[in-house]
Amino acid sequence: MLEELRRSLPRFKMYEEMDKSSALANSLSDMYTEIIIFCAKTITFFRNNPNLGKSRNAWSEFNSEFLRTIANLREHSRQIDEEVDLIRLKREAKSAETLEALKQLRIAKSNDDGALPCHVIPYGLNPRFYERELELANLHEVLDPQEELPGLKVMAIHGLGGVGKTQLALNYANTSLEPFDVILWVPAETQIKMTQALSSFAEKIGLNLPKEDEPDDDAQAAQKVKDWFNALKASFLVV
Repeated sequence: MLEELRRSLPRFKMYEEMDKSSALANSLSDMYTEIIIFCAKTITFFRNNPNLGKSRNAWSEFNSEFLRTIANLREHSRQIDEEVDLIRLKREAKSAETLEALKQLRIAKSNDDGALPCHVIPYGLNPRFYERELELANLHEVLDPQEELPGLKVMAIHGLGGVGKTQLALNYANTSLEPFDVILWVPAETQIKMTQALSSFAEKIGLNLPKEDEPDDDAQAAQKVKDWFNALKASFLVV
């Protein structure tokens, strides 16, 4: 936990100097309060239990409190990072470059179907990827767009961290450019990143933007992408 705090606290200090929203200020306050309370409990514990060898029950309770604190700090850290991402996103939306880009897009907007084919994949094929023939075969069989079935086809890749789930998905996506007219890779670490990715995709395929007197934001662009997929007649893959 101390190592995590050593890496995170300088970043949080920088966030304090930003033009904070009330949500960010509250998240920072909750984080610091959690740290202060745990430090106070730690000092009290070691003062009351100088001989830990004879205080196993007390140590077990303290360890449980320690684990709860770590979980709380990680949750607070996630909330802080999301709030900072949101603030940065709003700043970017107000920049002159973004406004000019939106103006040009309105002028040069294309039809609602956009330009196909369109493949948005973050990385290419990994030359060191191997020994996943069975899993790839299952993906191709289940998600084959040539096989006419009612409804959407869905498949989940699960497993422990580091076993290669992302690499498997990347390999399948990169080797499926021909059968799918549209491939969209959406980062889903946070809701903000997901919304930004959908907004960027809307711009890439040239979805119609609002008129000059209508507001627009990433959430609206994300909804446009969802509606576009619902009406799309071409084959598509969303990861």
